[in-house]
Amino acid sequence: MSAASAGIYHFTWSPTADDVRLRLFAISCRRAGFQTKFIRCASTNDKPATLVRAIASLDDKSVICCTDSFDILCTNTPATVLEAFRASGHDIVFGAERAPYHHFVSSVECFNSASVTSPYRYLNGGVFTGYAGAVRDMLADIAALPMSDDDRPLLSSQEDDVNDQTVFGRYAATHREAVALDRNATICWNLFGELDAFCASLESSADPFVNPATGMRPAFLHVSHLRKYYPAYLWAARRLGLPINGRTVNLRLFDHHIEGVIPEIDGPSIPPDPETSAILKATIEY
Repeated sequence: MSAASAGIYHFTWSPTADDVRLRLFAISCRRAGFQTKFIRCASTNDKPATLVRAIASLDDKSVICCTDSFDILCTNTPATVLEAFRASGHDIVFGAERAPYHHFVSSVECFNSASVTSPYRYLNGGVFTGYAGAVRDMLADIAALPMSDDDRPLLSSQEDDVNDQTVFGRYAATHREAVALDRNATICWNLFGELDAFCASLESSADPFVNPATGMRPAFLHVSHLRKYYPAYLWAARRLGLPINGRTVNLRLFDHHIEGVIPEIDGPSIPPDPETSAILKATIEY
């Protein structure tokens, strides 16, 4: 078991601990002071079961923070996470985003019923923090009602599929006394729906990692739909001072963006920024 970072255990998932797709994330976490435990996991649907095993030895009141890796960057310290979690007064806190994805209709109705002014209304499963005992209870509940494609007609959008976010959302909607959403984006800022404005701030702002809607600088930045928005992820990584080179970048995916051809995606909406392109073009022969 990895040591706790400032009183919090940090876990993430990856097929291997040295996958090129997680190297920028791993470097950003290490620089911020996180001691990250990598859980071997081949599929997002396996995340709940693999987490059960990873936290089995922890005390019920140990605080854990679980994050995705390939589309996440760390932008603040473990203390930021711990302070925001304890201030919530809940046992588990999930990230939140502006629009619902992969959720049942009933979950979306629950999130919409909350009396909040924040634009971040809907659970995102990419980052969550909680007491180990409470997370174990949640995972046991999820295991008793496993996800299935048979549940797809219950989703709020038939363009989505059933995944770990679906079952996390169902649990949050039915356990509101225990589960909160990070509506101030203090632990995680989920960028989907505001990537254009964020990229503009990368060019002009002294600190683009302060969320203009909440005034908070989160511990983690989440660039979901990464295959389409990989240039934005790299641009953010470069502004954080992370090394952009052939060892830290998914060159195959970046090359698709340079060529303007993204397999299975209707083209990139944000092109690579010139400086990142120049750095990588010096690394690769085009």
